[in-house]
Amino acid sequence: MNTILIYILLVFLNSGWAGGSGEMTIEISGIKPIKGNLLIALYDDSNTFMIPDSAYMKTKITVLNKTESVTLKDVMTGEYAIVILHDTNKNQELDFHSTGIPKEGFGFSNEARGRQGPPLFEEAKFTFDGNGTVKIRMINSIFNKGKVKDN
Repeated sequence: MNTILIYILLVFLNSGWAGGSGEMTIEISGIKPIKGNLLIALYDDSNTFMIPDSAYMKTKITVLNKTESVTLKDVMTGEYAIVILHDTNKNQELDFHSTGIPKEGFGFSNEARGRQGPPLFEEAKFTFDGNGTVKIRMINSIFNKGKVKDN
């Protein structure tokens, strides 16, 4: 009898009834320059937001175009925030000028922008219902409000 109950519970937890999961596509635009990697982190908790090792999921893609796309599989439904860093020199971190201003591009879900620093989780969060696309425009300079100038 206990074996049957455990089996039913496992079936229930692996079905869509327990929240479900799906594919989340992230479309990134305004990438400049066309080199390096994009470091993409998906967060599900305001307490660990912006802590790379605490991301719910993370991935890295090579920059080949001004726009890139990545699909994350098996993402549970819920509230998330995305952080993207454009690691142009491939050193696995966001580099800063001596004044504390980022040298490399970055982007956040929900078009969130912080004031004198990164935005809060609450500003960048969105609800994922099991399938969908999140569009993020990169900010390449805090001086031009993230607008990309074609050269």
